[in-house]
Amino acid sequence: MLSMLKVNIEKQYIEFKRYWMNTLIEVVSLYIVLMGLFLGFTFIGGQAENFNEKIEYVVASYVIWVVAISAMQAIGYEVFSDLQRGTLDQIYMTHLPVWQIMLARMVGNVLIRMIGIIILLILSMVSTGVYLHIDLITILPIFTITLISMFGIGFIVAGLCLVLKQVSNLLFISQFIVMTVVYIPLESAPYLKFFPFTLGVDMLKQSLLYEVNLLHFSVMDYTYLFLNSAVYFLLGIWIFLRCEHRALSKGILGKY
Repeated sequence: MLSMLKVNIEKQYIEFKRYWMNTLIEVVSLYIVLMGLFLGFTFIGGQAENFNEKIEYVVASYVIWVVAISAMQAIGYEVFSDLQRGTLDQIYMTHLPVWQIMLARMVGNVLIRMIGIIILLILSMVSTGVYLHIDLITILPIFTITLISMFGIGFIVAGLCLVLKQVSNLLFISQFIVMTVVYIPLESAPYLKFFPFTLGVDMLKQSLLYEVNLLHFSVMDYTYLFLNSAVYFLLGIWIFLRCEHRALSKGILGKY
């Protein structure tokens, strides 16, 4: 598994270097959207009470949204690309379980994409003057556990790609669904804690905005975070395997 992860990270890094212009355009596009949100919010609510706190919330939520989209949707586009290039059948000729290959791809993709996300974060803080509290000791453990549930959703997306083939519109629409979930405060909609990754996102925002550290969260918070991530991760693998079985039984695995 570790060697497979290493290979996928190297693959992602090679593609990152080879197609650096595409990565640059992606970062610039995300930056332009963020500045549009920032300027629009400043124009509309510039005189509002607690404006600085609210604009920090906008910036923090946007950066988390970008990370979530990278973790959940990238594998869908990769499967879609494999279908177009006719390389998906070759993946299924390996002796390794395909879900493990997909997991290694998702991990490698997130690690490499974090380069662009860090650049975006620095640009956003310098441009907007909104400096988030970056406590890596708090952020990294919570982020890692939250990623597990995001990978579960990624498996569902990959499974749907195997069966439905054309899911580009679904991926596009899901971006706005994820944005809505990320931006809504958990205290305003407590039922959202039953959704994937929402509690982890809320804990990350508390750390980024209010300098909350690991000790401030309760045992129940961590217990629910672990359970939520585990449930959605296992559910994602199960759905992926069911979709995989359906595609194989119908003989449509490599068809586009």
